[in-house]
Amino acid sequence: MIGYTVYGQSNAKGLESLKKFDYFNAKKTFHKNIEDQPFTSSFGLAAIFNQTDNPFSNLDSARIYLADLRDLWIAAKEKDKQSWEKMGITSKSIDSLYALHYKRAYTETVNLNTLEAYNYFLELYPKAPQKSEVVTLRNKSAFELTEQKKTWQAYEQYMKDYPMSLQYSVALERYENLLFYDLTKEHTLDAYKAFITSYPQSPFLRAAQDSLYKLSVSENAIETYEQFILNNPGNPNIPEAWEHLRAMAIDESIESYEAFKTKYPGYPKMKEIEDRIDKLKFKFIVIKSGKNYGFLALKSRYEIKPRFSTVQEFSEGVAAVEENEKWGYISTDGTWFKQPVFEACESFSSGVAFVKQNGKYALIDKKGNEITPFQYDEINPFEDGIAMVARGEKYGFLDTKGIEIIPCKYDDAESFHEGLACVTMGDSTGFISRTGEQIIPFGYNWASSFSEGRSRIKKNDLFGLADKEGHILVEPQYNQMSSFREGLALVVKDSKYGFINYAGAPVIPVTLDYSASLLVTDGFTEGYAPMRIKTGTGLMDKTGKQVLPPKYEAIAAISNGRAGFRVKGKWGFMDIATAKPAVEPIYDQVFEYSEGKAKVQKGGKYGFIDMLGKVVIPLEYEDAERFEQGTCWVKKGGNTGIIDTLNIQILPCLFSDKQSMGNRVYRIFKNEKMAYFDLKTREFLWKETGWDQE
Repeated sequence: MIGYTVYGQSNAKGLESLKKFDYFNAKKTFHKNIEDQPFTSSFGLAAIFNQTDNPFSNLDSARIYLADLRDLWIAAKEKDKQSWEKMGITSKSIDSLYALHYKRAYTETVNLNTLEAYNYFLELYPKAPQKSEVVTLRNKSAFELTEQKKTWQAYEQYMKDYPMSLQYSVALERYENLLFYDLTKEHTLDAYKAFITSYPQSPFLRAAQDSLYKLSVSENAIETYEQFILNNPGNPNIPEAWEHLRAMAIDESIESYEAFKTKYPGYPKMKEIEDRIDKLKFKFIVIKSGKNYGFLALKSRYEIKPRFSTVQEFSEGVAAVEENEKWGYISTDGTWFKQPVFEACESFSSGVAFVKQNGKYALIDKKGNEITPFQYDEINPFEDGIAMVARGEKYGFLDTKGIEIIPCKYDDAESFHEGLACVTMGDSTGFISRTGEQIIPFGYNWASSFSEGRSRIKKNDLFGLADKEGHILVEPQYNQMSSFREGLALVVKDSKYGFINYAGAPVIPVTLDYSASLLVTDGFTEGYAPMRIKTGTGLMDKTGKQVLPPKYEAIAAISNGRAGFRVKGKWGFMDIATAKPAVEPIYDQVFEYSEGKAKVQKGGKYGFIDMLGKVVIPLEYEDAERFEQGTCWVKKGGNTGIIDTLNIQILPCLFSDKQSMGNRVYRIFKNEKMAYFDLKTREFLWKETGWDQE
């Protein structure tokens, strides 16, 4: 309807009335001519409805008449445009009319400030110049409504609806948090299994895997570890489960090792089992006569006479020994495997060993052949087939074939942990893989070795968190950060502390009052941790819920459902379940319970109490360790001995020193004499000549 020519002056009069703010006559004129002169009438009516200074003001009506104005102008014949321009209607005036309309619609929408209003604007005005601002405000409004609901479903819907919003990352973090805690709130095996299966990319995957592991093996029985390993092949706790299973199944006898090898062919460290079986077949202990050392095979009583000034334990069938200030290796029959020509020797591992000549180290094999030159100034033990070495002042890594798989080019380095090594060039620290690939870029002042798949990183005196894939989970922002305990790490910011999870997300807000002792002693233990505020210290669970009120001077020694508490400088124990004192605060110091007994100290003397606070071992010792399998090492008169749970002496306090040899066998010393004592059988395995006369 734009092919006609407009010569009538009626709408010209309407426009004149409009200029004089005579809205009544202008509106009357334009309505009258809407059929004959639609373009100019629509322009005039849009202008009237667009203004706020008249009783006809109405955005919806203005929008209706504005709808096609620009398109009509573009499609119009030139003579029509010339006629309209004579009446003051130009492309510029049309644009101004649109701009005014958009501005007014935007202002009214912002004043309403509702999600519905923002969506309505975006639906009606997709070409408005304020669109991006409205989208931002719309997203913010939707996020505020989502925040009110506080459910993972709400955050999930928000992310689907507004994937480009500024709040997306925050929504994602809260979604992940709420999803994990909601779906696993029952704290059951099925809940954690379902979460792991359904959400393998969740930052809480490791937390779910850890909880599944702890629940699966809560009975601490061989069968539970077997089932866990069988049913959860991808769980990162499998290596730990294997080690628990190994510790429970093996009693250090050759029979138990052989049975383990037969029953568990899938054990990932089978070579260690095989090596241990070989060692036990020829189990030697170090023996002594005066200032010389030799070896004794326990089963056969075969003896390599003491003639060496220093010895190391047998490893892979040979032992490093020192004779006449030179080191070499002997075989199990006492003959020389490698003549004593070295300044130092290390024990064999994975078929190789480091030896030293003229101040430099080289690597030799089991045939005694040098497989590297004598060129290294510093060496470290092989771990998983890789050893850290230094040449000059530069560090690198060597494999068991003598190949520098990572050249000596770093100013500092640490051994590999969980497949990554921390290395430093200049003042910048990062992480590399076993192939030398840079996983976490250089740029940090310090980094901890990986543990539980996480490393603490430090930059500009602030701590952050990284994972093994090189993702920075937490940018450096905390003044302090502890290692993880029970899935949580303590973080400090501006003299306040809280806890983060493996994903780096805050679990307990950083609002508690920090003390330097917290980093050393007060992570989570058995699901509880001290909670410090200005009024004092209490106890909280892993959700931050208060368990004991913050009215104590300190909380420590959390164990067996008890928590040590200090009042007026004295310590007692609180029953966590009832929040009532189980042991009154009368001691100078208390320690964790072990086998139902806690070490306590008063007046400089140590003893033990039971769960109810009854003294079961008198406070008469200068020091004491913890009870293990019904026995405890104690110190009295400057010497050590062993007691049982009835305070009966197994070994009197006559010994100057002791060394654990494993499997409850101890090397003990009396003056300058040495002996071996088997705590299982409570018998001496060997005594140096003159032992009984001391």
